[in-house]
Amino acid sequence: MTYPPSGPYPPQGEEPGDVPYGQPRYGPPRYGQPQYGHSHYGPTAPKSRRGLWIGLALGGIALVLCCAGGGVVAYVGYRASTPEAAAAAWFDAVRAEDVDAAYDLLCAADRAARTREEVRADGLGPPFARYTVHGSERRTLSNGQVRALVDVELVDEGGDTSAARLPLVEEDDGWKVCGLS
Repeated sequence: MTYPPSGPYPPQGEEPGDVPYGQPRYGPPRYGQPQYGHSHYGPTAPKSRRGLWIGLALGGIALVLCCAGGGVVAYVGYRASTPEAAAAAWFDAVRAEDVDAAYDLLCAADRAARTREEVRADGLGPPFARYTVHGSERRTLSNGQVRALVDVELVDEGGDTSAARLPLVEEDDGWKVCGLS
């Protein structure tokens, strides 16, 4: 580079600030990262993590709601998804003498034959201390209706046992006790 240039502009391909290769450069660098890790603009301000914490909190709440909702749906679906589960719900209601819950577990035909008040007046059956569901036997009728007989062992307060077969039918909203009346 020859200075002073012969005209008002530097020779072609050179700029006034060009420094030959290997020579130290004075002043701030033109581009790229600052030399030797120093910033010529001062320290940077600390970034706020407020958005991060809000996002984590909302994600945690969504996770808890999904898990809790899935657990409730799984539990409710399980309670009436098998004849054994429906029989267990029936015997739980009978043992607790909860006529409303037991009446809701009756099939449509039995609910049409007897009102809730008639079931309440007649009682739900003999008292028992505990029960054990042993299994079920399913069959499909010629009209497409699915029925089941659930084998249950009842134990009374004195420890005496008796066997029972609870008839159930599959309806749109799950298994229902049917054929008691």
